[in-house]
Amino acid sequence: MGPYEKNLTVKYEFVGNIVKDVWYVEPMSQQEIIEKQNLTKEQWKSTGYASWIFDESLCKFNPPLPYPDDGNSYDWDESQENWIKL
Repeated sequence: MGPYEKNLTVKYEFVGNIVKDVWYVEPMSQQEIIEKQNLTKEQWKSTGYASWIFDESLCKFNPPLPYPDDGNSYDWDESQENWIKL
């Protein structure tokens, strides 16, 4: 499901003599999207980092710098606004 979809349901449908799972979702209304975004932003205030940026298309916060892709483990250091190797 995408970030702005709801009501994930499955129906079993015959295709020839084979039964397949067919999944359905509904898009959220504009009001539901705004409510979800506001809730996500409010929750982030108490648990997230101030420097991270809200991505409306995915309804989530992303760091200002991408996570390093070198196979090592990192943790975000808000005071330096950078990834610190563990």
